[in-house]
Amino acid sequence: MFVVLDLDETIADVSHRAHHVEKNPKDWDAFFAPDLVIKDKVVQGVARVLTHLADLKYDFLILTGRNEDLRDTTMRWLNENLDIAIPDENLLMRPNGNMLNAGEFKREQLLNYKQGLENKDASFLIIDDDADAGVSLREFGVVLKAPECWALLFPVPEVVPAEE
Repeated sequence: MFVVLDLDETIADVSHRAHHVEKNPKDWDAFFAPDLVIKDKVVQGVARVLTHLADLKYDFLILTGRNEDLRDTTMRWLNENLDIAIPDENLLMRPNGNMLNAGEFKREQLLNYKQGLENKDASFLIIDDDADAGVSLREFGVVLKAPECWALLFPVPEVVPAEE
């Protein structure tokens, strides 16, 4: 089983840099500035779920719309913020100059990745915050909407105060 994870707003909280793309014109260069990207926090609930899935021996694949220019920054962030190993070849990023929409780009990348696998029947759990990308990826397996899915996958037990 492969767990396919989007990055921005799925496992990385980008709220501190979102203002760059919430206006018109959108400033994608500022949004993806390496000095800001490296400061992202991990979305609440992600670490517990990924650790649990890693204990189950699932393989992880990061499928992001970030450009290849951010590979070193992204790998550094993943290594510093997640307690799971992501091999460099399991970080699929947008080639510089690729202008496909997120859904088309991610579908193409996952199709190419799957074709390179020995086990062509491998199953995928896909977690993405972009509903359009999720629709494009349904043919590969189960798609869950982030960030809402984190609490559903591994809920935090409710603490009931002890009676006195």
